[in-house]
Amino acid sequence: MSQVIVISQDETHDSYEARLNGTHGEGATLGAALDQLLNQLDDPYTPLLLVRQDRPDHFFSQKNFERLQELQRKAKSSLESLNPTETTELRDLIAKEFRATIQRSEALVAQAA
Repeated sequence: MSQVIVISQDETHDSYEARLNGTHGEGATLGAALDQLLNQLDDPYTPLLLVRQDRPDHFFSQKNFERLQELQRKAKSSLESLNPTETTELRDLIAKEFRATIQRSEALVAQAA
């Protein structure tokens, strides 16, 4: 099974990029980026595994989930900006959530095998 990794290009989520084995698509939405990627594949019916997780689980805790949401809200607010410590914390939480997505995907593949 192939895996598509979808990541936002910037912290404001204005544009997205989907990657698969060195091929990538870009778009204003996750769907647009995925569509562009699929249009480039030799076989557009390649099995894909997409995992979207917008709630805490044993891969990404409730505490981390709430803090990530709080920092993202603050980063998007025109009234407040993140200080350097919060910026680092936000990047660390995004990386941790991304790793959790990979772990979730691996667990789903293992269950399907």
